[in-house]
Amino acid sequence: MNFIYDRKKTAVVFKNEEYSYEKLIKMSKKMSSLMELQKEERVAIFMENRVEYMSSILGVWDKKGTCTNLDAGYDADQLAYVFRDSSPKYILTSNENIEIAKSAKELTKSNILIINIDEIDFTKEVEIKNMSIEALDKDAVAVMLYTSGTTGNPKGVMLTYDNLMSNIEAVKEIDLVTESDNILAMLPSIMYYL
Repeated sequence: MNFIYDRKKTAVVFKNEEYSYEKLIKMSKKMSSLMELQKEERVAIFMENRVEYMSSILGVWDKKGTCTNLDAGYDADQLAYVFRDSSPKYILTSNENIEIAKSAKELTKSNILIINIDEIDFTKEVEIKNMSIEALDKDAVAVMLYTSGTTGNPKGVMLTYDNLMSNIEAVKEIDLVTESDNILAMLPSIMYYL
């Protein structure tokens, strides 16, 4: 299933810059090219709200991995907890959070690979065979979100592609959102594309 494809229109507006679906997919394919993942291997995404957050999620999905979307406000101890609990292979982060990511890696003595998205040249294109991001089967885990409860450490909640699509389909079914609407997305939650 083509989860995201080139719709020949604007996908995202961020800081007054428009990003087409084509540009977002190209950025995602660039992210994808930097990772070697097995099906549903986890990748932690730890950065502030920005377009690269979205392209990171889509890049992980392009490699059939599972995203662990994290709050950019985590400190090193909180991030280390997530490393121990979810065992991600990579962490995608930014200049703003790189030192916290390095500290958490040191605290856990993990082999996690750190990719700083601010060091990626998105103007250098990669070979793209397919201008879409294809989802795994509907029961594959798309994301792992950490929720804070009233007691204890946050728990990792696993959402499948079917979970994501059921929300999108419910919104479409009642015509709450149409193709011509704009949607405000607050990260690190999941983005919904129509």
